[in-house]
Amino acid sequence: MEARLAAIVSARAVLGMSAMKHEAAADRKFRNAVRIAQGHLQPSLPAGLFVTDPERTPDLLETIEALPDGIGVLFRHFGRPDQLKLAPQLGKLCRAQFRQLIVSADPLLAIRIGAGGVHWPARLTLAATKVLRSQKLGIQTMSVHSVEELRRARCLGMDAILVSAIFRSDSPSAGTPIGLSRLASFGRNAGMAVYALGGVTSENAERVSKLSGFASVSGLGEVYRPEA
Repeated sequence: MEARLAAIVSARAVLGMSAMKHEAAADRKFRNAVRIAQGHLQPSLPAGLFVTDPERTPDLLETIEALPDGIGVLFRHFGRPDQLKLAPQLGKLCRAQFRQLIVSADPLLAIRIGAGGVHWPARLTLAATKVLRSQKLGIQTMSVHSVEELRRARCLGMDAILVSAIFRSDSPSAGTPIGLSRLASFGRNAGMAVYALGGVTSENAERVSKLSGFASVSGLGEVYRPEA
């Protein structure tokens, strides 16, 4: 029995050390990706964006605390009460870390928690038009999956677009990956900052950052993995 317990403890220790090494490697690669992207993005924009998802990255505040400098947060609450409850804490944390915070599809919440901008899913173009006619709430970003949506983003005067999906992604909403060559084409023709979204991880973020900014959901979660 004692031998079995010792073996279990030893196995957990090995797994713990392996997880720590993975986190350190992921952190190093994302930091390098930040440095590369900062070389061609406007100083007012983050090099990368952590796109929140309550299902795929449940440890929201802990993950954000562990993110490298230069990575902003795109907060998506999906109308969930638990996420809305976290919003004020999220705003305080991002301010304390000098981290850019963008709220998805909720300009009123963005104002309330002192966020630096609003993100607009492509389906909310009409809502974005109405809001932006009356006021501009800091940085404005929009999801783009096609040339037509890029035209809409231009007409609205967006500061940046999130183009997806670049690589294969586990997201249920991810479409067919377009790859780095199409990403480069968007970058040349957008007339604004571009962020690559979809399947971006520590293993490919450095390649992506040579062409655009990067955005990630579970990929950036690699820098924080709670103990089992």
